[in-house]
Amino acid sequence: MSSRLKRYVKMTLAAVILAPPALFLLFLALIVLAENGTYWDFRRQAESYIPQIEKFKLEHGFYPDPRTQTIVPDIGPVGYASDGEDYCVGFAIWFDPTYNYCSQTQKWADGVGPVFDWPTGPWPPLAPSKK
Repeated sequence: MSSRLKRYVKMTLAAVILAPPALFLLFLALIVLAENGTYWDFRRQAESYIPQIEKFKLEHGFYPDPRTQTIVPDIGPVGYASDGEDYCVGFAIWFDPTYNYCSQTQKWADGVGPVFDWPTGPWPPLAPSKK
């Protein structure tokens, strides 16, 4: 075999062996970068609703009813939950855990936050009678 043919065979084998892992690593890097950008976009969007929710609380004495509130859109990446006394806004990216901001802690956390029962009665919920 000539030296030129040997060189072509070596280059072809190297390309066949190294190309799939290189493409996989490039694909993985693109996913991580896209997810990071999505996280900050969703977080900024969720943070933009917090002052409006707090303003509602100052004006009415309780947080908005999740069934009828118009601050956080029903359709979109950001969700809203409340029991009248506290609230959380949050979002999820792909298979990652939910990221949420809750009024109790006043900071962002990952994982499932407080679980609020979906309201079924009057709003704000009546405080339980203390006997």
